[in-house]
Amino acid sequence: MNAPPSVTATLLALLATACAPESPTPSTSKRPQASPAPSTSERPQASPAPSTSERPQTSAWQGTIEEFGGVVTVRNPDSGLWDDAPSPPLRFEPDGVFGGPAAQIEAIAAAIVDVESNVYVYDSDRHELVGFDPAGTVRWRAGAEGNGPQQFSAVRGATYDGDETIYLVNQEGTRLDTWSTDGSFVGSIELAELGIGRTFMGGFLPPNRIALLVDDAFDSATNAYIVLELGDQPRVTERFRIGTDPLMPIPPGIVLQLSHYFDGDRILVGTWERYLLRVYDDTGKLQRRVIRPVDYLRRPGFAARGDEFAAISFGGLGAPIVMPTGHWIVVASWPTNVDDPNAYVELPPQQRPAIQWSSSIDLFDPEGRFLYSLETPGSPMPAIGRPWTVDTEGRLYTVIAQPFPQVRRYRVLFDPPR
Repeated sequence: MNAPPSVTATLLALLATACAPESPTPSTSKRPQASPAPSTSERPQASPAPSTSERPQTSAWQGTIEEFGGVVTVRNPDSGLWDDAPSPPLRFEPDGVFGGPAAQIEAIAAAIVDVESNVYVYDSDRHELVGFDPAGTVRWRAGAEGNGPQQFSAVRGATYDGDETIYLVNQEGTRLDTWSTDGSFVGSIELAELGIGRTFMGGFLPPNRIALLVDDAFDSATNAYIVLELGDQPRVTERFRIGTDPLMPIPPGIVLQLSHYFDGDRILVGTWERYLLRVYDDTGKLQRRVIRPVDYLRRPGFAARGDEFAAISFGGLGAPIVMPTGHWIVVASWPTNVDDPNAYVELPPQQRPAIQWSSSIDLFDPEGRFLYSLETPGSPMPAIGRPWTVDTEGRLYTVIAQPFPQVRRYRVLFDPPR
């Protein structure tokens, strides 16, 4: 079900003025999704790096790990295992930049890193796919605005197969385009021919599948996936849904989706309000739940105005980005001066106080035990930018919009207490 035009207009106006720009946001079916969270469909499919002495010391951990019905639940204590470290145990060292004035990148809607650390960005303002080498030099540019072959319009995400192929959901979610990492166009699949409606990009699933995110409205925040097996005769092999826990009812006509990250054949998701991270397999079966006992996260706010709805996002919990070592990097953002999201949205715009933000980068070990948090007071996004993906060497790539759009690369340094 699509949102009526009146709902769409109201949502877009409010989201543009009141939301954290890089946070998960309520979207309408007419609005291209700006990756609710680092969708990690863009990460290279790499084997985990060998364990090292950087593994966290877990002897003092006071949480619990339980398994019931095939689902592992990790309940963390209030504090992180590395909180008492004499120096910051998590640091990010600048290691490269992709974009800037010389590269003429105007708006980054998707970023991909391949197994050789080449970077690819989709520029939604210039309607171009741009390839960079590992040093940040532009290798090639491809595409133009339009609806023909090798043309882009309303791209809704991109992913990478871990080898030499980039996939984009194009033409307002109706076409799946295939490009080579050398900048050459391979071909397109018209999704309607497979009985698939409008979609967003989900991510790549090995060995040769794409998970598409359905563009439809449900009565609760929901990710509905269609798994498409590629090849000479593409076909749908799986359909499943992932919702909030507990269910989060939303007004009719609004598309509200969870942040997700694809790691091999696993799908990791974030949420709002609760600090709950979940891991699913490629059929939608829940495998693991990771919980922290915090109360500062806020759900989106909604308010009815006659036959229209207004909606504002108040940050949220991003899906974990998985490092080659298995560690998770999670971004959380929240308002420090909004207790009741619905009451805030119900206020006339001129009476709403300016939202005061805070954000953090949280680190977990491969089992889901909370290790450490780096907080950025006063900002809805960490100081290093919006974490997006990692490469096979474990370097983190972030996206920033100001002072000009670019991808930044950081070395992630662990220094756990001994």
